[in-house]
Amino acid sequence: MPEPTFTPGQLQPNVWKVVENDKFMQQPIMYIILAADFNVLIDTGVNTANYLEFLLSDAVPDSRLREKQFLVINTHNHFDHIGGNYLFSPKQGRKDKRCLDLCAGDANPTYTLNFPETTLSATRGAQSHAYAVTRWLADGDVIQLYPDDPAEILKVLHLPGHTPDSIGLYYPKAHLFFAGDFVHPYSAILLNLPYSNFNQYVESLYMLLQFLKAQVFEKIRICCGHNDSNLPAGDLVELWALVENAMHKTAECKSKIVFGMPCNVYSSDKFELLVNGALVKNIEKLLLKVASKFERRASTSSPPSSAYCSSTAAAAE
Repeated sequence: MPEPTFTPGQLQPNVWKVVENDKFMQQPIMYIILAADFNVLIDTGVNTANYLEFLLSDAVPDSRLREKQFLVINTHNHFDHIGGNYLFSPKQGRKDKRCLDLCAGDANPTYTLNFPETTLSATRGAQSHAYAVTRWLADGDVIQLYPDDPAEILKVLHLPGHTPDSIGLYYPKAHLFFAGDFVHPYSAILLNLPYSNFNQYVESLYMLLQFLKAQVFEKIRICCGHNDSNLPAGDLVELWALVENAMHKTAECKSKIVFGMPCNVYSSDKFELLVNGALVKNIEKLLLKVASKFERRASTSSPPSSAYCSSTAAAAE
């Protein structure tokens, strides 16, 4: 008997994961958050089968999933995370009535919308359908999940490096951080792609570590886009050590050809980095720059420029 295309699993009373068993062996993990007036979908997979039909079936045994509109959020624009986008918000025609909005990070809309070149679908022989982003998310934006509870939010963090448009979402109430492909264990974090940037990744990783350490660090679990939906936030310390050792050239380095390009492979117990091109030369200067940027961002934090709440959801219906 063949494996089901989508395999759901409950992480918390209002949080589900869905693993797609696709023919490209990506096995992306999508996430669902059941909120007060809408349901959040984090990524839409490869499109091996119709994800919207799956969500509207009783495969996920929670009727709340089928009672409200979907707020779709992409962590980045690679084909194994945006494959089902067109089902909710096609490029031609109107978005599905069950879609509140389809969101992406606003760091580099030109890159995000350079379809299909930047999705990498051609490198795997996959077909990605064009879609429309209907709302852009800025760094620091807040999505209100339940009214009158400051912890029932998703906070948007821009995390460029793997791609220019990578974002993460922090859910304080659940102590969860949704990371997309920014971090995942036991398979290579790709920083060797045409639009990847190792220096940006180092900055983003430092920012993320400092942000999460300012929260309840020991309780936070990272919901990765592949392999692990329950990675302890403390494991980022191991990843940071690997990055530092790579920059100091004390980490073991192997050479590998990926997509026809030579790259360096750096490994630790849980993590592997594929890096294309020279590593940053002045490590101390980069770290000072990143620390200064983090302090500036912390001191100039302002109210979110966009938020979804009960009135927003109602107005969209």
